[in-house]
Amino acid sequence: MTQPSNESRPNSGRKIPPQSARALVEEGHQLASTGKKQAAFARFQTAVAQRAGFAPAMLGMAEIHLQSGQTSAARMVLKSVDQWTEDGPSLSRAAGLLLQLRCEEEAERAATRALAAKGTNRATIHRIRGEARRILRRLKEALVDFEKSARGGDEFAMVRRSTVLRELNQLDEAQKHCPDPHTFRLPAAKAAAWHERATLADQVGDASTAFEGWSKAGALESELPEWRRLDRTLWLRQVHVWTEWCQTHAQNSPAPQTNSDETTPSSPHFLVGFSRTGTTLLERMLSGHSSIATSGEAPLVTTVRQHLLQGQPIERLPHLVPDGTSPKAEQLRGLFDRTAESLVPEAAKAPCFVHKQPMNIIDLPMILQLWPKALIIRTIRDPRDVVLSCFSQHFSANGINRHFLDIESTANMVAKVQALNEAVDARFPDANIVDVRYESFVADPESILRAILERLGLDFEPEVLDPTRDTSIQQTPSFLEAKKMVHSNRTERWRRYESHLRSPCQILDEWIQKSGWPPWDMDVNATRQEIT
Repeated sequence: MTQPSNESRPNSGRKIPPQSARALVEEGHQLASTGKKQAAFARFQTAVAQRAGFAPAMLGMAEIHLQSGQTSAARMVLKSVDQWTEDGPSLSRAAGLLLQLRCEEEAERAATRALAAKGTNRATIHRIRGEARRILRRLKEALVDFEKSARGGDEFAMVRRSTVLRELNQLDEAQKHCPDPHTFRLPAAKAAAWHERATLADQVGDASTAFEGWSKAGALESELPEWRRLDRTLWLRQVHVWTEWCQTHAQNSPAPQTNSDETTPSSPHFLVGFSRTGTTLLERMLSGHSSIATSGEAPLVTTVRQHLLQGQPIERLPHLVPDGTSPKAEQLRGLFDRTAESLVPEAAKAPCFVHKQPMNIIDLPMILQLWPKALIIRTIRDPRDVVLSCFSQHFSANGINRHFLDIESTANMVAKVQALNEAVDARFPDANIVDVRYESFVADPESILRAILERLGLDFEPEVLDPTRDTSIQQTPSFLEAKKMVHSNRTERWRRYESHLRSPCQILDEWIQKSGWPPWDMDVNATRQEIT
């Protein structure tokens, strides 16, 4: 038998030269972009051993940790980059990621070191350092005030002191100063303390303690006067009446045709979506465009609705909304414009105005009738993450937030709005709606933003990719998260709480399956036995 030559043998004894650090890092990023995180991580680990590959490989590892929701591991890796490299571009990238993780002190130090190195974008680094210093200054000033009040026995200040320490990423100090809710006298302060204790537990991965704390906080808040006086039925009735109207009209009459032939829709446009689906982040990024003005959460559509109702029951609303071509509709659009000019002066000046209000999702049938040529940007997210995020948020008292005080009512409200969305799509099949899945957006924001801007008839501008450029502070529950760079460490958060969510959220199974979200890992009956 002919023997193979040395060249064809798999183990010929010839040494194969190791891959360069640059090649390993590039291959790691390619693997990560296709979802092969373990293989990518292995490439980065190999590249770290080479001096030239240390900083870029460590950054690659940190990004994989971020994508997997392992923020503590990402923070440790980034601190190593800050400590052990002099490479300017790597320090610049590390500073941005540290700012994203709310490690302002480390971000400020890395940015300062990057400014002293070569090969950096100095304008970007100055902005990152300025942002870090501004947040640090604001938080430290607040900490001084809260510490002084806490020493005087102010129960709310005791809670806020822990919150600010947590925001400063001083978790050990935050846990040390986190007050015991059982020692508080004021029910509202006791509820706030349970919220803070739960949020701290969530950050360190203690899901059971976190869920218990949020549940106790919600139970206490539901008995407070400011929550008890709210009408808990109003939002459910509004969702029901619009769902029923859409279903009836979709069956009995053809939906009005919008001018789908027009390539550029008419302003104003509307950014809607259930609470905690990414509307604040998306608005901040769109506002980076030179031609776009956004509204925050000004009550513009609410003003139109209240003008229509004038004290009548919410059930009358579908019968009061006029046809979009009628003089009455034109008057209502004028009311909207005047309110926008008063509350959002830049709206009148910008070529493109986007009104953002998440819960306008419930008024979407009215919006589609009055503004048939508008672009509707509708954010959607895995409903289990929506339920968990709403339930765990320390909201202020208002009608919609009243439904988020216990896990069952939160899941029920999310399911009702899912049904309304389905009815809207059937009633208005030609509506100019672009759906933005939160999970896809945080994974690839540029592609989503390019598609939206194209629908708006606008050219792409790189400034929209950085939500930290805007120095304003919006009074929304998610403004601090929206100040961060885009990351995906809040996706599939529900998995850590599956044993707590599976039973109350089984009402969402229909929508999970229809929308192609990942299936549950456990059976609902097994979950019930575990809980009991």
